[in-house]
Amino acid sequence: MKFHHFLLGAALLAAFPKVAMAEDAANNRLHAAWDALAKGEGEFLSTKQFASLNNLAYQAAIVRLCDGHELDHEAFRRKIEDVIKDTDKKLSDEQADLREAAVLVAFGARFGLFLAEGSDDSKPEFCASADEIKSSQDISVLAK
Repeated sequence: MKFHHFLLGAALLAAFPKVAMAEDAANNRLHAAWDALAKGEGEFLSTKQFASLNNLAYQAAIVRLCDGHELDHEAFRRKIEDVIKDTDKKLSDEQADLREAAVLVAFGARFGLFLAEGSDDSKPEFCASADEIKSSQDISVLAK
């Protein structure tokens, strides 16, 4: 968090305590939801794969919430397929189907949480951050 964001936040907290309390409650719910998601997923993916799912869900949420962002659907498909298929275990067809379903549910949960984080009052900051990421030309960015 940049220092000027901290100062602005402190000023808003002092000026609008009721709004701040509502935002705190919303943030607490989001933090609790992220915690519940992390605890309930078990060990079916590596840390790197969970990070990849977070990245994919974040970028999908950006496209939904922020103007000027478009998803490279083919690159997105390849990345999520990589997560689904990358396992060190020999899986039966049924186990592979269950893994795919679990990955897609984990993606969907993350997508929903990022939509919640980027909505309402936090949308301008969320989209400004998305603009910075898009302009970074990082190869992991799937936005066009």
